[in-house]
This record gives sequence, C-alpha cells and structure tokens, in this order.
Amino acid sequence: MRALEHVRKEGKLIPLEKGGERFFLKVFERDSGFSADLWVFDTYPGEEFRGIPVRLDHLGAAAPSFDELIAVYKRMGFKVLHPYHKSPKWFEDNGLEEKVNTLYRGMRD
Repeated sequence: MRALEHVRKEGKLIPLEKGGERFFLKVFERDSGFSADLWVFDTYPGEEFRGIPVRLDHLGAAAPSFDELIAVYKRMGFKVLHPYHKSPKWFEDNGLEEKVNTLYRGMRD
C-alpha cells in the first residue's frame, strides 16, 4: 500500500512544506469524495514546537479522489513530505494530532 494511502486510512496528518514552513494536511473522506483542511502549528516567539494548531480555512480543498486532492496542494506549491511512520515526539508532547482529530469526530456530509 502506498504511504499516503496508508496514512489516509489511519486518519493521520500528512506533513507538507512550503517556503521553509511546515504545514499539516487533515484529509477526510465524504460521500462525495475527499476533503482536506490545511493546518499550521502556530508557535510562540522563542518557543520552538510550542503553540496551537491553526486551521487555514482559505486553503481547504475538495476532490473526487485522494490522489486528485493531493495534486491540488502540489499545484499550490506545497511539497508533500514523507508521512511519519511514528508520530514525532513534539506531536505527542503537544497533543497535536489529538487536538486536530477532536474537531473532526462525528463529521458527516
């Protein structure tokens, strides 16, 4: 199974990079196809990897297939980084994935 497909099935965040800044893509499947929200981990000055996850509403996207959805972000200039096999320590220390996933529990079309 391709790495991104594996991540999609597990509901993990997909790491992206653009202009030296890290972003995270939350992909979710709907009856009509796939949707995604782009998140950035907002850091406080002087505190690396501390802060809050912030959803960038204006950069959400939808597509009929997972591959087409990823292609949308690539056209926007984002580089898809290799998905994490295990969540990074700072994800766990800050509860990043849990904070983001909490917002999507129970979402329906």
